[in-house]
Amino acid sequence: MFRTVMESVRAVLIMAATMPLLASAAVILQYHHVAEDTPPATSVTPAQFAEHLQALAREGFEVVPLTELFDRVRDGLAPREKVAAITFDDGYHNFLTEALPLLDRHGWKAAIFVTTGDVGKGGMLDVEDLRAIKARGHLILNHTQRHPHLVRRHEGESRKQWLHRVEQEITGAQTQLESWLGESVPNILAYPYGEQDSDVRKLLQRLGYIGVGQHTGALDAAVDWQQVPRIPVNRRYADWTSLRDKVLALPMPVTVVSPKDGVTESEAPELSMQLPVSWRNRALNCFASGAAITPQKKVDDDAVSLTLQANIPVGRSRYTCTASAGDGRFYWFSWVWMRRTSDGWYPEY
Repeated sequence: MFRTVMESVRAVLIMAATMPLLASAAVILQYHHVAEDTPPATSVTPAQFAEHLQALAREGFEVVPLTELFDRVRDGLAPREKVAAITFDDGYHNFLTEALPLLDRHGWKAAIFVTTGDVGKGGMLDVEDLRAIKARGHLILNHTQRHPHLVRRHEGESRKQWLHRVEQEITGAQTQLESWLGESVPNILAYPYGEQDSDVRKLLQRLGYIGVGQHTGALDAAVDWQQVPRIPVNRRYADWTSLRDKVLALPMPVTVVSPKDGVTESEAPELSMQLPVSWRNRALNCFASGAAITPQKKVDDDAVSLTLQANIPVGRSRYTCTASAGDGRFYWFSWVWMRRTSDGWYPEY
């Protein structure tokens, strides 16, 4: 009898160790243009955007303003709760003409990260547009003054001068938005191009800002508030059958050991990270530039240590790892590399 009971207990413990974790999570979608005639790399068509909104509703997502999503993540979400926020970068006029009517059909609010130096230029929202959008319950947020690569120093610029310039890009845009809107604006910055490093993150933390990027992942209470993930969406990745896995993602409990940030000159940079020891038997699928990476793995009493290394091109690229969470969902982790050369930075395209 005792042996039977112990075998049953052992079976329950093994099942508990291998069952998918009921992790709560939230996701943020990132768009630029909603139009037929804009660059595919930064666009979805109105039909694609409408399909995404319908799919979010069908999947049972609660779509909330970005600030509410952050508050709920801090407070703790219920297990398997599906919460999403929708964001737009730069401040294109087609948000007003194409995206807004589709959002209105669902009663959902978005956040628009505005580059203040481009407001009122051709194809961009103007000040009256921003005021009208704000009056309809949408968030107008900071995307710097001139949309610079924040990690890049100008020629002859000292570290102190560079960080002062970055600070002015952020605080200057914030002041301008608050002047236009006549009220305070939440301290949330979308990094231009999704580029940041440890110095920029420390600056944001000192200024009291949340920083959101352009790398796929989900949020929970352990999120790094200066490296908040967002799911970039464009025509290449607009099909819901492929986008769905990202939208249903759960946060992978990764701690990055080194490097401090993704700026590198290496053709094959090394990423060292750790997972909880409870992950020792989980299978990870990791990729770089579409090619599979096999992590080097070491297990001790406290953690699972992993090392990833692969060839990457000059420019921005990612190491991505996923693991099954059961119920058709995946844990997701993404690390952004910004590979420059000894001769300088890559051109933007």
